[in-house]
Amino acid sequence: MQKNVDEHIEKLIHKAMKDSSLETPSIDFTKHVMQGVIQKEKSVVTTYQPLISKTVWTWISIAVIGAFIYLMLGNQTNGMNWFGDLNLESITQNGFFDVLSKVTISQTVMYTLLLFVIMLYIQIPLLKHHFDKRLKL
Repeated sequence: MQKNVDEHIEKLIHKAMKDSSLETPSIDFTKHVMQGVIQKEKSVVTTYQPLISKTVWTWISIAVIGAFIYLMLGNQTNGMNWFGDLNLESITQNGFFDVLSKVTISQTVMYTLLLFVIMLYIQIPLLKHHFDKRLKL
């Protein structure tokens, strides 16, 4: 039964193929496809735009340099006692720092934190390089 059905389907397909003509693409088919590919490559979707523009960096630099110059050349009548007017005793007498001074951290935790920081500083440049390379494609 299955063989008979297969033969019938095969004859039907053969008859349909005889009646249809061979379709050919237009003469400029390759040219049109390549133009579409070139237009896709020029897409502006992945263009790089920095989060902080150059003008903002310029203003930040000017502010930092200005603050540095002001601190270096400003009024120095107080001498080296910059925090003489601040009352910091109330902060240290609230008991919070006493609790923190009693906290001990084991060497294992310290080594783990140190290793975490080192790996973080290694992974950040590697990931930045990876994503920069990926955006260039």
